[in-house]
Amino acid sequence: MNLEEIKKQRFLFLKKAYEVTKGDPSYMFSMFELGKELEFDSDLSKRIAQYLINEGLLEARALGGTIGISHAGVLEVEEALSNPNKPTDHFLPVNIINVQSMNNSVIQQGSSHSSQTVNITSKNINDLKNFISELKGSIDKLQLESVKHSELLSEIATLEAQSNSPRPKVSIIGETLVTIRSILEGVAGNIATPLFQTVLPQLIAAYTGS
Repeated sequence: MNLEEIKKQRFLFLKKAYEVTKGDPSYMFSMFELGKELEFDSDLSKRIAQYLINEGLLEARALGGTIGISHAGVLEVEEALSNPNKPTDHFLPVNIINVQSMNNSVIQQGSSHSSQTVNITSKNINDLKNFISELKGSIDKLQLESVKHSELLSEIATLEAQSNSPRPKVSIIGETLVTIRSILEGVAGNIATPLFQTVLPQLIAAYTGS
C-alpha cells in the first residue's frame, strides 16, 4: 500500500469519526466499530486511530479502543470539506481523495456500491446558490442552540465553497445538504416556507440521486 492510499484511509477514518460524533468532541465511540463501517480490519483501524491520536486529531478516552474526536480533528475535517481543492496539514485535497457518498452519510472506502452518477448543471448550481442565500437569510428565524448554529454555519460554508468551485463535487454537496436537513429537523416544521419543505428535499434528491 502506497503513502497516498494510507493518507486516504486516515482521512476516511477521521471524517467518519466527525460524522458519527456530529462534530461533538464530547462524544465517544469504538475505533473498531467505526473501522468496520469502513470495511477496515481491527489491526488497520488500530494503526490509523493511533496515528490520528498521535497527531492530536483523535483522543483516547477509555480502555478497549474507546476514542473521541478532538477539537483539532473537527477543524481539520471542516477545513478539508470547506476547501476541497487544497491540502490540510495532514491530508491531501478532498478532490484527490475522492470521498464517495451514500444516503445518511455512510462512507465506504473506494466504494463501488455507493458511488452515484449525478450531472451538475448550471441550473443545479444556480438552485444551490439560491438555497444558500435564502438559508443564510433565515438563520436568525431558526433560533438554533449555539452548537447547532455553529454547525449550520460550517455546512453553509462548505456549500458556498463547492458552489463557487470550478469543479464542484457532487458527493460533498449531497452529503452537506443531508447534514443540513438533519440539523433543521424539528425546526423547519415551525417555519412554513417552501425553502425547507420543498427546495431542500429537491436539492438532496438532485445531488444524491435519491
